[in-house]
Amino acid sequence: MSTFTDLAKQAGETLSLPWQWIYSQWAHETGGFTSRLMKEDNNLAGITSLSGGYASYTSYEDFTDSYVKLLKLYQETLASNSLEDFAYNLHSEGYYTDEPENYLAGLKFHYPEGEETEVESSTTKNSIWDKIKSQIKSGPFKITETPETGTPKSVVGFDLNSTTNLKTIFIFIIVVMIFVTIISLLKGGNTSNGTDKEL
Repeated sequence: MSTFTDLAKQAGETLSLPWQWIYSQWAHETGGFTSRLMKEDNNLAGITSLSGGYASYTSYEDFTDSYVKLLKLYQETLASNSLEDFAYNLHSEGYYTDEPENYLAGLKFHYPEGEETEVESSTTKNSIWDKIKSQIKSGPFKITETPETGTPKSVVGFDLNSTTNLKTIFIFIIVVMIFVTIISLLKGGNTSNGTDKEL
């Protein structure tokens, strides 16, 4: 039987998230792997069923498969850059209702011993586009949401899940800046030529 660490590593590899974040979440949700929900239903993360109440699983492996499928719906969570981002993004996307500060404290309390808490997600490390998306969403723009999950999907008509659109915006801004610079240089050159003629 796989250990919780092994299962967290499997989930982390599939989701491209640090396994330590997943392990600490499971530990927090189960009160240090002691909850009745964990022991009776093999549910390590408080996952609820569509019919209401908590979901029950035949094994921890079965739970892990379900957990991975669920988290794939949480795009902002998957784009987290730190344990703090992970906690706050889970909250913003509706995973839990507790205060984010309390949840983060729980994650840190149950974090695997001897492991660094400042571990970056492999999908967002050095990713400039995810940082741009974060800045856009936090600014004074109109945000539309996906009806099924309530997660931010687009801003001012641009699909935030499309890297192509973001690159297009960025390239457009660069082109405009270059154009303005060229115009300014040309105007400066014309002014100098006119002065020389007068002299």
